[in-house]
Order: sequence, then structure tokens, then C-alpha cells
Amino acid sequence: MATNGLTDTQEGGIDQRLVKALSHPHRLHALKILNERTASPIQLAPVVGTTVGRIAYHVRDLERLDCIELVETRPVRGATEHFYRATARAFFSADTAATADPPVASIGSRMKKSRSSRSEGILK
Repeated sequence: MATNGLTDTQEGGIDQRLVKALSHPHRLHALKILNERTASPIQLAPVVGTTVGRIAYHVRDLERLDCIELVETRPVRGATEHFYRATARAFFSADTAATADPPVASIGSRMKKSRSSRSEGILK
């Protein structure tokens, strides 16, 4: 299945949807949570450490990339809360993630550091 003009895999069998999903720390964090349980953007926002609007944007991206799926909707005070789960349970096992070179858990933190150092350079 091609998504947004990208083929699913390229050389080395890398799923481009997964590459896109892991390319932002908020998406990476949300995907890890949705691999463990269902959640709505309202529930994800405080755990990920961002606003509901920002995490909703990343959740829409993950859904468009077929990394997550809508599993339930609930009416809440005149609005509709959407609940999602990962479509492929665990892209990595805990052992694989820890022993990967570089460790998968460190990818998000290194991306945050890279972004913050770029923004610091802009502010100087």
C-alpha cells in the first residue's frame, strides 16, 4: 500500500510510514503509548507534554500513515472524543529497542536536543 506517494518499503526493507511516524518526538511518544493501550488526544497530550491541538495534529498524521486506527468515539459535552490504538502492536520488542544501534528510546531525545540547539542558535 502506498501512502502519500511513498512506497511502503525501500532498500533494506524500511517501512517509510514508520520512518515518518518516528520522525517527530511527539509522534514517537504517542505511538509508544498507543502500542500499549487505546487513548484519545485529550489523554495523550499531558503524557506527551504538549497541547491537545498539537497532539491531535500528530495523531491525524499517524492515522493517515496507517500506524494507528480509530477504535471508538464517545460524545463528551457536545463534542466527540476519538480513541485510537496502534495498528501493528509493537513495531519493536523492548529488547530490540534497547539493543538497537542507536537505541530506539534515544532517538526522540536526540531529536529534541537537535531542535533545541537549532532554536537556541536562532535566538542568539
